[in-house]
Amino acid sequence: MILDITGPIRNGMWTYGDPLPSVEIEQVATLKGAGWNGHRLQLHTLAGTYIESADHLLPGRKTISELPIESFVRRAWIAQLSDK
Repeated sequence: MILDITGPIRNGMWTYGDPLPSVEIEQVATLKGAGWNGHRLQLHTLAGTYIESADHLLPGRKTISELPIESFVRRAWIAQLSDK
């Protein structure tokens, strides 16, 4: 079984705080008003559920776009911590 652990991008979602900006989504066009839907997104690359790669801290390492998608599927265990 493959379990997707990502979450939705939404206004006010968790972030690391300063100096990184808050996550904001604003609708800038609507079907009724403009004939199409459009949104402005403000978020940083560490917002929410994200993937850390070595190039974040070490020069010359692979970026996320250079890593094969298969490398993100791994065996895992789930711990239910209802008291936490």
